[in-house]
Amino acid sequence: MFQFTQNGSFRRYLFKTYPKRLIYCSPTSTFWGIGLSKEEKESLDPTKWKGANKLGDLLTKVRDEMMMFDQYLATLTDDVVATLNLGEEEEPPTINDTN
Repeated sequence: MFQFTQNGSFRRYLFKTYPKRLIYCSPTSTFWGIGLSKEEKESLDPTKWKGANKLGDLLTKVRDEMMMFDQYLATLTDDVVATLNLGEEEEPPTINDTN
């Protein structure tokens, strides 16, 4: 969480994912990730995940909690604020495992 409180670029990137659930697509991690790569169609269906997605859920929780503090929301630019609560459906954001 510390890197998001100290680095405005990381914080804006994290906030832009709102309100989506973050997913760590890693075919090799069944604890931190979902046990699937983002190229596998099953990665879009949580009932078919082979892993717990602990990292994705943790980042989602950090984002949601940070967005409750005015000191962080006040640092957002208008373009970031405009992306919040659009309600448009799109592919869930992922953190890609490069290993």
